[in-house]
Amino acid sequence: MAGIQLDGVFSDPFMPFERASDGVLAIPTIRWFQAAPSLVDIEDGKIVRWHDRAGSGATLEQADPARRALFVEDAPNMGGNAAHFTPASSAESIQYTIKNSGFNAGAAFSVSAVALFSQSSSQSTNKFLFGVSGSPNFYMGRTAANVLRMHCGGSGVGNAEVSIDETKWHSSIGSFNGADRVNLSVDGSAAVSSNSATVPAPTGDYVFSGIASGGGVSWEGYVCDIRVLTIDLFHASNEAHLAALRAFDSSVYGLG
Repeated sequence: MAGIQLDGVFSDPFMPFERASDGVLAIPTIRWFQAAPSLVDIEDGKIVRWHDRAGSGATLEQADPARRALFVEDAPNMGGNAAHFTPASSAESIQYTIKNSGFNAGAAFSVSAVALFSQSSSQSTNKFLFGVSGSPNFYMGRTAANVLRMHCGGSGVGNAEVSIDETKWHSSIGSFNGADRVNLSVDGSAAVSSNSATVPAPTGDYVFSGIASGGGVSWEGYVCDIRVLTIDLFHASNEAHLAALRAFDSSVYGLG
C-alpha cells in the first residue's frame, strides 16, 4: 500500500490522498463507499451504515441487525481500514442495501471494488459482491476458485471472467453497457468482454453483500472500497474516468 489511511485520509509524500482522489470524485454519478472511520457508522465494532464519500447522500444500509460487517482497523496485508465479511449461516449473511442512489438497473452501470476474498465456502463457490436481483441477475462476484465474474444474463450467458489470485488484494472494475455487453478488468488488465442480456427493472434493491449469489451461502473476505456508477467506464468516452480510478488504486493501494 502506498499510503497510510488515517480517518479516511491517506498520507503519502509523493501522492497525497486528496490529490489522488480528485480524479475519482470528478467521475459523473460516482457513489464511493470506503471502510474509513469518518464514512461509516459503527455499533459494537460492526458497520451499520456506509456514507458516500462523493457527497451524493447515498448510503449502504444494513439489511437487518444480524447482517453487519466487522470494522477492521488494519486490513490484512494491506494496512488502512477494511470491512470484514465473516462466514455465517444464510440467515446471518452480511448484506447492505444501497439507498438514495438514483440508479436504474436497465441503464449503463459500473462497479469497482478493492477487495480480498480470503475463504471459500464448503457449500458454494459463489461469492456475490455487488448487484441486483432480477430476471436476469446482474452482479460482480466470485463464481469459482480463483475466478472473478461480471454477470448479466441467465445461466451461462453474459459472463465476463478474469482469473485472480485469492491470496492477494485486487482492484476490480466491471461494467454493463446498458444494452448487450459486460466488461471486467482486474488490476489494470485489458477488459474481458462478453455478450449479455439487457437488465430489466430490478425485483429488489442493489445490494453489497456477503451472501452467495443464488445459494444463500456466505463468504469470508475484506473490502476497503466499493464504487458504483451509472456510466460504462469501458466506453471510449469515459477513458479518462477509467484512467483516474485505476491511478487511484495504483497510487494509494499499490494495485494495478
